Amino acid sequence: MAQNKNAVLLLLNLFLFSAAALCAQEIGYFIDYTGDTPRIFQRFAWDKDEYAMQYEMEIQFFYVYKDGDEEWFPSGYYDYLTEKTTENIIEFDLPPGRYRLRVTPFDFLGRKSESSEWFEFEIMTAHIPIIESFSPKSFFLDKDHERVLTVIVLNVTKESEIYLRNTGRGGHNLYPVSTEFYRNNRVKLFFDENNIPYGEYEIYVKNPKGGIETTARGFKIEYSKAMDVFLKAAYTPVAPVYGEMKDLFNEAMYAAGLSFGLEFINSKHGFFNGGFELLVSAYYLSNAFSFKGDIHDLIKGFSDIGSGVFAADIDLNITLQKYFLNRRMAVMLRFGFGYSGIIGLGTSQEAVSAAHFNIGLFYMFLLSEILYLEIGANFTHYNTEKFFGIIRPRLSFAWKI
Repeated sequence: MAQNKNAVLLLLNLFLFSAAALCAQEIGYFIDYTGDTPRIFQRFAWDKDEYAMQYEMEIQFFYVYKDGDEEWFPSGYYDYLTEKTTENIIEFDLPPGRYRLRVTPFDFLGRKSESSEWFEFEIMTAHIPIIESFSPKSFFLDKDHERVLTVIVLNVTKESEIYLRNTGRGGHNLYPVSTEFYRNNRVKLFFDENNIPYGEYEIYVKNPKGGIETTARGFKIEYSKAMDVFLKAAYTPVAPVYGEMKDLFNEAMYAAGLSFGLEFINSKHGFFNGGFELLVSAYYLSNAFSFKGDIHDLIKGFSDIGSGVFAADIDLNITLQKYFLNRRMAVMLRFGFGYSGIIGLGTSQEAVSAAHFNIGLFYMFLLSEILYLEIGANFTHYNTEKFFGIIRPRLSFAWKI
């Protein structure tokens, strides 16, 4: 819609009055945007007279004499406009100034009834704010950037009220923590990073003089994608804690373990962000890789490396993630099930397979824009013939893709 940049609104500044025969019910204004330039009309309405067939409205303008006027008139009210209507409402377009009006009803014989008392009012100039553009169009909650909205808006002052109004049902308005006004009709709104609720908003502007307001829809606080995807590679040493594996290897920790995985996390803010992890891992238990061994154990272990136990696991874990510090840190709880293939366990040295259960707690923090470091530990219970359990500390790098 084309709009005149210098468009102004002629606003009624009203004073209540009492009328002998007629009482005003509504007085105000409306703006017609159908043309290239907004047109502003005042509207006056009154109670119907049951015997009236038509009404006559008289409007007088208050003239103030100023030195230097070409013609001399004493200050006071002068006739400005007289209109007749069959309705109990009338619309007009008056320039700024002081006025008064009265309404006289006419009966079905065309006879005048008692006129209302004079009603005084004032038309003042008030500017219509016009939003030309704004950027960005969205704040992405899963992106780390400054929460600043730049609005190009005409006819505003430093006293103007500007904020984001939530257009959803039950949504809350979002007020900037600070507002800066610049030349060229540019206004910057700064918002609190920790208080930007998800939703659709409109930019709301209200001028102090006359309370004229305008809005522009189309701003969103959203996520750039529905899921965050992480590609991970981890070093996972192994510590047997009970059962058959502990009987075979009673040292505290064994060094040979690796894992690779994909994790999908819901990117929307919540108390917890849910998701799931697909993980493939392998480890090898042998005296050659014991953290407590010395050089002699290492040499002996490598000479008898075939006596160790090799296991390969595939896991599907549920993830509950809680972000902190503007998504720079997170705590994660993972639990799930998996399936294992194990070689070298027991006296037969044959490959066995077993289901297992996992649970673990992890901490992740941001190293760069897309790279995270993750540390934590995972407990796994294996449902083999004699059962066993292990703890696997995990030190991993996670790439956000």
